[in-house]
Amino acid sequence: MASAAAEGTGRPLQIEGLSVRYGEFPAVTAATVSLGAGRVLGLVGESGSGKSSLALAVSRLLPPAGRVVAGTALLGSVDLLTLEGEALRRARGELVAYIPQDASAALNPVQRVGRQVAEVFRVRHGLGKEQALAQAVSLLAKVGIRNPGVTARRYPHELSGGMRQRAMIAIALALRPALLVADEPTTALDVTVQAEILGLVKDLQADYGTTLMWITHDMGVVAEIADDIAVMYGGRLVEHGAAVDVFKEAVHPYTSALLSSFTSGRLAAPKQPFVAIEGSPPVDTIPPGCPFHPRCPRAFEPCATAVPDTRTVATGHRVSCHLTEPA
Repeated sequence: MASAAAEGTGRPLQIEGLSVRYGEFPAVTAATVSLGAGRVLGLVGESGSGKSSLALAVSRLLPPAGRVVAGTALLGSVDLLTLEGEALRRARGELVAYIPQDASAALNPVQRVGRQVAEVFRVRHGLGKEQALAQAVSLLAKVGIRNPGVTARRYPHELSGGMRQRAMIAIALALRPALLVADEPTTALDVTVQAEILGLVKDLQADYGTTLMWITHDMGVVAEIADDIAVMYGGRLVEHGAAVDVFKEAVHPYTSALLSSFTSGRLAAPKQPFVAIEGSPPVDTIPPGCPFHPRCPRAFEPCATAVPDTRTVATGHRVSCHLTEPA
């Protein structure tokens, strides 16, 4: 697991009652999650669970079709969701930075990589062209790019996927943000490069003391990097706690199913069958009650009609499930 830095730029994050809609579709509903300064949160769930919508809302990068309809996202004492104008512009990169899943789509294909990194220093620090480029080359070296001076003169299509993602990490960390949101940044990479990127982010996060939210569907990545875990399904947070507690004793049936799929796929003995979660997550319509009930092997009558309350089952471990409520 990752260890929090004693000092650094990180600030605590407290998301309370956050709801996001695309038109009338509830992509995120009443999400509440907390993260200590300098700690790493693994935000987990299948595709369509609402992870990226939550991340984009906190980063203030929702597309025009999306809107926050309720809630707060306090980073220290600053509510990221209320910032506008110049305050919002300054917050991007300084308070919160975002690493997208697809670096090839995020980088400008007609500008050299060094210029794209240097732009941060020119715009925010007012540095001249040569000074900014020197800062960019230094930062590219810090994220593990060999021959950073040569790489700075190349275009994105001339770099490997891993090098493009390192360049995106350099841009995101250029202003040492208090919160770094990484939206499945290793999904498109092969296993070896993924491990390198994970190690790099862990080292940089520890050096800077940055608070980190890492979005993924891979429980193996969570085990590698996270201090805390928040599990989403159908736009709702269904379980939240310290990583060691959730891995040791998952309470929500969905969390248990995710862990079973992970262990059967990677840790099981040869020829042992893969354990899949039957059915599919909701895409167009969120079912009433607990959103997981159509796929849940332990569902009973209240699950189909009533949204379960969120209860504390142990210190810092909260679960939204009717099975945890008093009989």
